[in-house]
Amino acid sequence: MFLRGRLTRSNYVVASFANRMLFSIFVSYAAVLLCSSHPFCCARDTITYGAPITDGVESGTLVSSGGRFELGFFSPSLNGTQRYVGIWYHQLSPRTVVWVANRETPVLNSTSTGFLALRDGNLQVLDTTGKSYWSTTAETSESLTQTVTLMDSGNLVLSSGDDKLAVNILWQSFQRPTDTFIPGMVLDKSLELTSWRGEDDPAKGKFIFKQDQVGENQYVISKSELILYWKGGEPATDAFYSFDQMLPAVTYLLSNFSKKYVVRNSPKIFSSPSQNSTYKNITIPPRSEYDYTRLVISLAGEIQFWTWINSTKQWNLYWYAPRDECSVFNACGNFGSCNSNNRPLLCKCLPGFKPQYLQQWNSGDFSGGCTREYALCGDDKNDTFLSLKKMKVGNPDLGINVDNETECRNMCLASCQCNAYSYANFSQRIWDSVNNLEEEYTDRGQDLSVRVVLSDLEGNLPEPSKEDHTRRKLPLSLIIVAVLLSVIFLACIVISIYIWRRNMNNKRGVVLLEIISGKKNTGFYQSKQTFSLINYAWRLWTENKVQDLMDKTLEESCNESQFIKCVNVGLLCVQEDPSDRHSMSNVITMLDSETAMCPAPKQPAFLTRRGNSSTAFSPSKPEIISEISNSLVEGYTD
Repeated sequence: MFLRGRLTRSNYVVASFANRMLFSIFVSYAAVLLCSSHPFCCARDTITYGAPITDGVESGTLVSSGGRFELGFFSPSLNGTQRYVGIWYHQLSPRTVVWVANRETPVLNSTSTGFLALRDGNLQVLDTTGKSYWSTTAETSESLTQTVTLMDSGNLVLSSGDDKLAVNILWQSFQRPTDTFIPGMVLDKSLELTSWRGEDDPAKGKFIFKQDQVGENQYVISKSELILYWKGGEPATDAFYSFDQMLPAVTYLLSNFSKKYVVRNSPKIFSSPSQNSTYKNITIPPRSEYDYTRLVISLAGEIQFWTWINSTKQWNLYWYAPRDECSVFNACGNFGSCNSNNRPLLCKCLPGFKPQYLQQWNSGDFSGGCTREYALCGDDKNDTFLSLKKMKVGNPDLGINVDNETECRNMCLASCQCNAYSYANFSQRIWDSVNNLEEEYTDRGQDLSVRVVLSDLEGNLPEPSKEDHTRRKLPLSLIIVAVLLSVIFLACIVISIYIWRRNMNNKRGVVLLEIISGKKNTGFYQSKQTFSLINYAWRLWTENKVQDLMDKTLEESCNESQFIKCVNVGLLCVQEDPSDRHSMSNVITMLDSETAMCPAPKQPAFLTRRGNSSTAFSPSKPEIISEISNSLVEGYTD
């Protein structure tokens, strides 16, 4: 309210003073109201000389100018006495720490109070006695022009200079990260993330995430700095080599949004992808959608991509790697194959190989890998190759161009160091040691030819030692003879079975299943969905109840693991896709060797039922039966 009326000169001076007082009171009152509604507007974002941050004081934090990040003292545990200086998201609950200054040297608040102050040109964590617990690494300086500012990107910057337009950056936290990567950082070959030691201990742990020092656009997780634990990156031109394909949104973040991807025009919340999907022609979110995202190397060695979901007020784990045990680098050691579908033992030695350390292998420690049962390049020179389909493997030792696969094969046989080769499109790859082998059983894998002694495939192994003999609980030679006789028997009766059953179910796998179960394939088995032995065996296999298939007379004397192997082999021989069915030489190898690799079977060719079901085969459609019969014959051709 302003004074009105006729004023003398003296009255005018008094009125003018009164008006200025009223205006000042109004502005002060408005400022109080504004700050009460926005707490960070009164908080500072800068440390200067003589204005430190003090632990335990109400104003003892910095808040970035936009209110996104906060810096101060904290304890990882609820009632902990160890105090650390860290940066976390402002006003997000629970507190999510993205950077820790004194991760190795906490201040004990039970004996002293912590300060974060400028001293000798550096930002330092001090206690009341002046002891330094941590310091930036800028040059010592007596100048008092240095300042420390918490940026709205989460970067803590130490700079000098009186003119804000000519600031000299001396140090920044983005170049000294702990376990978290946030937008604005760039993960070059000099930067690395190190996991925490424990849930309540931010000291350096044993896992490190960094850019691969050799490959471009590839990243690794190492264990204790020396052991390669995981490898991933952008899609390679050849998906044959074992490494995980990273989510493009993650590599886009790691490059500080400098990668060239197709970016969506409109913002859209992240949606969870399939861990096994391949990222082709993918579009990624715009830069603005990354504001509340972070990449963390966890205690367990996982690199995790988190996004904040504002509607639920919580963090969402959007992507992570390694995706499973088989994604860990060289999970099964040399000449060991990993398949995440095989439980409880994920790893198996290739045919012709045995565990290097059997006791550790049986306990689930596969790091020792496998070794050959018999040496290559013997006097009789009877080495050959075992074809493994749809595999992924570590990088080769040699890659050259050849005219054909025969040349590739002969070149490998000429060198005793060559243990495997792969041929595709006039290109040959040679491995002196097969590692990081993974069974993909997808279109991403390729065929690999592993060098073995011929006797490993034909079953003509040398006389086993007494120690080997004591480990064999089943007379495997009898099983091999039974399988061979069954194949001959099958050839004699296949025509009559075709007329009676109108399908070709009774193949090698069926006969093997009949032998070990004591049941006929044409019987009725306990359920309206299982009118054949194949149906019954497949259902028990998928329900992990395959032991129920065992002939009652064998229960006391039969080795359970060998029985499961026989069922596994039987189901492999009746798979729906002819290219998936194994040759007779591979069947003999899998049955005869205790360490031979038996992949998980796929759905059998026939899951039929009698009656009028829509899924049953009708006798009135001989062309369908003929087509399927030809498929079966093609699949069994050696």
